[in-house]
Amino acid sequence: MIDELVENDELKDRQKAFCLYYLQRYNATWAYQKAYGADYETARTNGPRLLANARIKKQLTELKNSSLLNFMQRLMILCSAILNKLTATLQTF
Repeated sequence: MIDELVENDELKDRQKAFCLYYLQRYNATWAYQKAYGADYETARTNGPRLLANARIKKQLTELKNSSLLNFMQRLMILCSAILNKLTATLQTF
């Protein structure tokens, strides 16, 4: 997930930081404040503007998809481990 972001040369570093902060809380104002060090009023105006940027939208979609895939893979590993343990437990009866 981070590798994709680092390799993206379409975004400036602060835009990349905005994307990462945005995915933490899904709050454009907060993400803008963190990434740009801006005051609340500036962030309240510019945060949503960044979300309208096509390159930002594309990057956020890719990061969300990558994060979801990673989550699903970990979930499948956990489910498999639980099923193996249950199977082993049931075989003792």
